[in-house]
Amino acid sequence: MRYLWICVGLLSCLVSGQAFAECKSSLTGKSACGYNCVETYSHDIVCADRPDKMCKASLLRNYAACGYNCVETYSHEIVCADRPDKMCKASLLKNYAACGYNCVETANNEIVCADRPDYQCKASLLKNNAACGYNCIETANNEIVCETAPERGHHDNNHWGHDNHGSHHDGGRGNGRGHAGRGHDGRGHGHGHGGHR
Repeated sequence: MRYLWICVGLLSCLVSGQAFAECKSSLTGKSACGYNCVETYSHDIVCADRPDKMCKASLLRNYAACGYNCVETYSHEIVCADRPDKMCKASLLKNYAACGYNCVETANNEIVCADRPDYQCKASLLKNNAACGYNCIETANNEIVCETAPERGHHDNNHWGHDNHGSHHDGGRGNGRGHAGRGHDGRGHGHGHGGHR
């Protein structure tokens, strides 16, 4: 869809059609144009490049990101999903966050997400294990095993154990080995355009 930008004094931009964009200026004179713009802690302006994306600014740090279903981590960084159907989950006690499907938090406060929407994720109640797939169960040894097919599938033993440490991936995606996404260790990523003038 082709848009025509009509800007008035860097205060607002009207986009022809059904989508609206804006140009926003901070108290310090920094400005940017886009969608759902937010102002950071140090008065930078960050805007999304699409009208369906949200932008979120940290409450205590000079950080903002734009994407889908953004969350703020324990250390006040922002993680966003790269698709609107993915969820993002941040740990309550550690600087971990991940985006994907049906995310769960492990006993060690790390985040595991499925890489496809029909998978479910299950975390052990007593060990730092989690896995995603079909019909996940917790064994007597507190390991999580899941089937890789919805019916008569074999158990997937690529569950997450104590090596489930956060890694950095672009765009807030929870990607990892097997079918579970590793949690980010608080490196927020987004695709917003932040104009700094």
